[in-house]
Amino acid sequence: MHFTIRALATAAAIATTFLGHLHGAQAQAYGTADCLLENCSPSQSGYLDSYNFDPAVVGSSSFGQLWNVNPGRAGQVFLAQPITYTPSGGSQSVIVASEDNNVYVLDAATGAARASINTQAPFLATDTKCTDIVPNIGITGTPYLDANLQTLYFWSKGYVDGTGTTTGLDQGRYKFYGVDPVTLKTKFVTDPQGIIPNNRPDQRFEGGKVLQRPGLTELNGVIWAAFGGHCDNFNYTGWMVGMDAKTGAVVDSWVTQAGPFGTVGSGIWMAGAGIANDGKNLWVVTGNGYGEELNTAPRIGSSPPQALPMSVIRLGVGVNGTIGAQDFFTPSDFRAIDAADQDFGSSGVCFLPSGFSTSSVKRIAIANGKNSKAYIMN
Repeated sequence: MHFTIRALATAAAIATTFLGHLHGAQAQAYGTADCLLENCSPSQSGYLDSYNFDPAVVGSSSFGQLWNVNPGRAGQVFLAQPITYTPSGGSQSVIVASEDNNVYVLDAATGAARASINTQAPFLATDTKCTDIVPNIGITGTPYLDANLQTLYFWSKGYVDGTGTTTGLDQGRYKFYGVDPVTLKTKFVTDPQGIIPNNRPDQRFEGGKVLQRPGLTELNGVIWAAFGGHCDNFNYTGWMVGMDAKTGAVVDSWVTQAGPFGTVGSGIWMAGAGIANDGKNLWVVTGNGYGEELNTAPRIGSSPPQALPMSVIRLGVGVNGTIGAQDFFTPSDFRAIDAADQDFGSSGVCFLPSGFSTSSVKRIAIANGKNSKAYIMN
């Protein structure tokens, strides 16, 4: 996994525009702009037909930057997409989370701070031997907000003692938080260090070695997160980890490298795109890793191997939250892509709106790679 931090959203200040704050009749016509997850839609298409963007709206004098603020210290890094939320009986807020492990609730109309928390001392980039995210690593993946449960969910990276007094790779921990989206009062915190995935009994979750980059999603009352590595360092694998939305307890986990051919790699980073969710399955894309199992014989997509580098993966999720690979696509030249560090997993996968369909293909998915190719899939 290699990406350039300067190519991502690392602005120290947060500037925002909201359709819900257009003046007069336009505001009534276009409604609010609440966005509760990465790309504002489970499909990850980012296509929201109810928002009615068109050239007349964007070109009008009512559309433009409303405010620009810099919460916290100068130079603080924000990689997670802002969440916008209007609580019942209240006005809209913008929720942002930083690599310093700070979370802020801002007034959407003015940018004024309504609430803030610091979850723990952030993990130091020097402990990763990687400069993709510097100087700190804290909250990287875009949070998920469940409006019905009134809970904001995110993963925060730090150290076992929470203070950063004792640092180092082996002291690193990822903690799963559920907080009130208005007050930021903590509802629960879970440290899943040492959990064992359902498909690889010799693997353990080690928070110091992995990076939670993709945006979160929710399916059947479980909050799902995906993990990759830091610059392909250490013996990391790609992980999917599901946490109970009400209690924060671990529900299930799965890794992208398993079986007799399973080694390391196949991280899920997707340049920060969210996990795609069709209401029954989850979809992710993996990066470079070991895939000797794919060389043994041709393989039908509905029979996925246990080691899955450079692949789009459809993950079935049972009603009890159990997860496992159901289908996959790997480019035929995945070895050449891997050798050139042109990860297929440099983008997420998204489902296109229903207008993009044919008589034989009702739902189209698309994923892209560093090799400048787009893969269109059924």
